[in-house]
Amino acid sequence: MGENTTFDDILTYFLASITDYSFLQMTEEDIETEITLLLRKSLANFFSKESMTYNETIGEFSRKLTDLELNIIINGMLFFYLDQRIYNISLIKQSLSTKDFAMYSQQQHLATLLRLKQETNREYHYLQNRYELQNFIEDGDI
Repeated sequence: MGENTTFDDILTYFLASITDYSFLQMTEEDIETEITLLLRKSLANFFSKESMTYNETIGEFSRKLTDLELNIIINGMLFFYLDQRIYNISLIKQSLSTKDFAMYSQQQHLATLLRLKQETNREYHYLQNRYELQNFIEDGDI
């Protein structure tokens, strides 16, 4: 990474965290749009000790993010990414009978996604708590 963390850095880390072949069928512009939306959702839930802004126009943060900050943001993006997938499968389940839904084995897939979302949420909150504790210790408040 260069001086400041860029959108390409976020994109690289995020795509390395998932296996979703549907991205192969998307245009680069569509991928960027989806990742930007996930990034914005994640940033809205992250409170950084140091001032940190993201400029969508140039695709760059106002500073270089720490590895921990980057992990927190990526975990937030994963949480919202899984949330979208669960919501889509829930809509399919509503439109199919129980027998049809089970036949498509989507029910097991949905259960797995829900479990993964819970684990991601726990990891997301753990990283945020760790970040806050680290800042608390660095400030000499402990």
